[in-house]
Amino acid sequence: MPLDIQLNGVALGVWVVLQRDGAFFVQPETLNAWRLKQPSEAALLIFRNSSWVPLGSVPGFFAEVDDLRQAMLITVDSQAFAITSVGRGAVGDVGPSPVVPMAFLNSDVSLDLASPRVGPEQQILGGLFEAGVSGRWGVLTNSFFSRQGFGSFPDGDVNLAYQRLETRLTIDIPEFQLTARVGDSLSRGGLINRPVFFYGFQLGRNYALTPSIFTQPVPVIGGSAAAASTVELYINDALRRSSQVPPGPFTIDNPALFGPGGEVRLVVRDVLGRETVITRQAFSNNLLLRAGLDDFSLEAGALREGIGGPDDQYTDGFVSGVYRRGLTDALTLEANTSATRSLRMLGAGLAYELHPGLVAFGSAAGSQAQGLLDPADPGLGVGGPRTFGAATVLGAEYQRRRFGVTLQQTQRDERFQLLGLAPGLLATEETQINARLNTESVGNFGVSLASLDLPGSGRTRSLVGSYSTSVLDVASVAFTAVQTRGGVDSEAFSVSLVVPLSRGLVSSATATRREGGTDALASLSYAEGGVVGQGIRAIAGVQSETDFQELSAFRNGSTGGYSVDIRRDERRTFSRLGYRGAVVALGGKVGLTRSITGGVALVEAKGLEGVGVLLQGQEVAKLDADGQAIVAGLGPYRENPIRLEAADIPINAEVKNLETVVVPGIRSASVASFAVRSGRAVVFQLLGIDGMPLSAGTPVAVEGDRESFFVARRGEVFISSVPDRGVLAIQDRERPCRVPYELPADNVKAFVRVGPLSCSR
Repeated sequence: MPLDIQLNGVALGVWVVLQRDGAFFVQPETLNAWRLKQPSEAALLIFRNSSWVPLGSVPGFFAEVDDLRQAMLITVDSQAFAITSVGRGAVGDVGPSPVVPMAFLNSDVSLDLASPRVGPEQQILGGLFEAGVSGRWGVLTNSFFSRQGFGSFPDGDVNLAYQRLETRLTIDIPEFQLTARVGDSLSRGGLINRPVFFYGFQLGRNYALTPSIFTQPVPVIGGSAAAASTVELYINDALRRSSQVPPGPFTIDNPALFGPGGEVRLVVRDVLGRETVITRQAFSNNLLLRAGLDDFSLEAGALREGIGGPDDQYTDGFVSGVYRRGLTDALTLEANTSATRSLRMLGAGLAYELHPGLVAFGSAAGSQAQGLLDPADPGLGVGGPRTFGAATVLGAEYQRRRFGVTLQQTQRDERFQLLGLAPGLLATEETQINARLNTESVGNFGVSLASLDLPGSGRTRSLVGSYSTSVLDVASVAFTAVQTRGGVDSEAFSVSLVVPLSRGLVSSATATRREGGTDALASLSYAEGGVVGQGIRAIAGVQSETDFQELSAFRNGSTGGYSVDIRRDERRTFSRLGYRGAVVALGGKVGLTRSITGGVALVEAKGLEGVGVLLQGQEVAKLDADGQAIVAGLGPYRENPIRLEAADIPINAEVKNLETVVVPGIRSASVASFAVRSGRAVVFQLLGIDGMPLSAGTPVAVEGDRESFFVARRGEVFISSVPDRGVLAIQDRERPCRVPYELPADNVKAFVRVGPLSCSR
């Protein structure tokens, strides 16, 4: 019989139900449509060559049939429903947009002007630069710095025409989450080894190329709803998502919602107003990989020492590698190795989640070196004596919303060596302890302890304690105490007060007491904007027993960032003018923009000169006379919505899409195109071949344009963005015809009336 079904208060429409001997049956596909789980041990009924499932086998099933209304009211347990995943669709694999060739020069330039009370004035013009080209094949960059001095410099010549830093070709392969680099680079570190500069080849996993892949174990949080409900997700008391869920169990496992985690609270409200609150702790840890994921990096080349200095050089050839694998969500293993002519190192480690929020980690490694321990040994190098060393790292990290502690202990014997570090630079023992306690009533506490034992230098220990709290729910005050022992003993104590005065306007004061005197300063700063903005700051105080005053201002715009700093004390007046941005050549255009660190878009909207381009809701550029603009600062391999300012678009222009999405690569460019129909808005009065006004509803188009418009009363049709001359095509199936037109030159209004115009075959 066909019955109007209502399941747990939700109307599902009319479905066919079989009734036999007082029991009710439906077909399996009906259960699927109702989102009910298929009973695993239910005996199926065969009726008219079809299988039917007894509804009585569904957990908590109860039904009432209203014969008069031909309706059936069904209630079941919430666990009878299939699980609903909330918010999973918010993160998806996004393919990169087509890449267009680009050349750029990043610049961080400053002009320093020093005017001492006694002595000659000094000026230094210097800058850090990075030249690059990018395309479908990858990104090639070369970074360098240069400086030129003007005036007298007692310490020697400061001029440096050119000093190369790094030259590198980077190739991203998003399909496999791989990045390859050829040239100068930095090796990948691990639990026990450290990164080193080198020149050569590197191939490594790069999950940043696919943001939808969350590498850490994703917390799965869920509940159950007996009826249609609203689910609100709070992370650390901040609302992150509100979703509608159907009856039954549900889960929230979207990594974009959780981020680093914290205290998670789910509030479930059903249609009857009943409320359920679910609270749990959910923290992620970068030491862990999700089950089944791996992370690796392989390097080969020549080690680099003294980068950027006068002794910059390439030294020994080497190979190294690190590999991590998530065996389970709670267990991640790591292996690393490196080798040169005279050094071999092999290590292994693991990270294990003992309890939610509590991760223990450890690593052990051994090294074999030849002639590395005594630089004075004539046998230094391959022919020297072999020495073996060992090192271990043990630690644990426990994080909760209001409490966290990290412990790490490293032990190395004096014969243990690491790649790129000279003998004697490795500490034989390192201890690190960091703890925090956040309270709502009395403030936040923190303590850090670091201990280091270097061969021949003895033990150095640093202890830092901090406390901060709010004052009158408006201001905040912080206290910090630092004690250092070993080498040079010292103590310092500081207190700072921050008082927000209004939106963007903040005042602060800081005083620091140490051996030799007290430093104190007060500041007043104002900043506004986000991607584009400006600010100013004034500081006055005492530093090293010298009074000083500072004034700084900055402006971040579409063409880069500009800054000016002025400092005056008893000995001199110092000024600095700075610019940070880039010169970009893209799509036949050359212009200034912000530094090229992420993605770039060439925005094209022909005929819309002067229209604003919005990124993250803020205007970052204006379209030029060619209807183009270069926009930097886009998130690489992520969706970047770019909008046009609707208020700037003239009435005689029609834009098909006010927003478009681009997914550029890292330091790569893509095109963000907007389809624009430009011209004058016209009301045509059109007559058919018989001389009578065209019938209402007749489609009309401008030849060469695929969009159609429709005739209204009296044969009138409104067409936006019409060229000054052309032909109208009357798309009447029975009597199609054409109407040539030419708009009056003496009427330059954006909106004109033309006609009547007659059709011709």
